[in-house]
Amino acid sequence: PLQGLAEQLAALRSESEARMADLLGAAEARASAGGGINEQLTSSTEGFQVEIDSMHQEQQALQSRLQQLQAERQEVLKKLQALDEEIAVATSAYQASTQRERQVRASQKRVAGELKRELSIEEVEAKKVGDRQRLLMEATAA
Repeated sequence: PLQGLAEQLAALRSESEARMADLLGAAEARASAGGGINEQLTSSTEGFQVEIDSMHQEQQALQSRLQQLQAERQEVLKKLQALDEEIAVATSAYQASTQRERQVRASQKRVAGELKRELSIEEVEAKKVGDRQRLLMEATAA
């Protein structure tokens, strides 16, 4: 019976040592896996940081472009306002010119009418003078 008990204890010890070796191997494997995960975490964090830094550079470039475009827009608006003012001045000058043209045409028509009346009066007077002259010539000839 003692012999059987010693054999059982030896078997248990052997089994226990095998389990310990398995557990130690598993612990080492987990520690190794944990180190691998830490390396992955570090690598992943570095990768994300590089991407974030790249995004910041892109955002700065976009912000700079946005400011440039806004400045150009303000410049174009100033030019547009100046053009609007020039258009208003040109429109006013055009309207004044057309008004003057109407006045000149009205004056031309009035003066032409007056001159035609004077011409008509002169023609009548010339005819009268011509008639008198002819009468005088007829009278002297007779």
